Amino acid sequence: MTAPLNIFHNSTYKGKSILNAKAINDTLEISIGTDPEVVVKREEMKDFMKKSFFKNKIIEEVAWEISLRNTKRKSIVVQVLDQVPVSQDKSIKVELIEHDDAKLDKEKGFLEWRIELAPGHKQTKRIIYKVKYEKDRKLIMI
Repeated sequence: MTAPLNIFHNSTYKGKSILNAKAINDTLEISIGTDPEVVVKREEMKDFMKKSFFKNKIIEEVAWEISLRNTKRKSIVVQVLDQVPVSQDKSIKVELIEHDDAKLDKEKGFLEWRIELAPGHKQTKRIIYKVKYEKDRKLIMI
């Protein structure tokens, strides 16, 4: 059985969806988009970015910092998802150096944190990885 669903958040209409009652368990999770009271930034950590050469290899170190700030008056739980590269080419090696205890899916490179933030609190997470490849290759590191 399905039924139309009107979504409101803080008394503001956010949109429509369809509720599939057959797919409901004891918990129903609905994404209602971004929350302006949760500030999220993902920035390159330029001080940690390195490019070096060793014999016929290039080694690039890439670093990101994800910061979260809760401006709400109540505690929240935030799920943070990110991804590191996964090489399908044996001549390109990716080494994860730091991931601040994120749950890691090695096959797909997915990182996941579940973070509880008290009102007014801020937390940061870092991702640092190294990519080694032949110097005659051109890779775009993003």
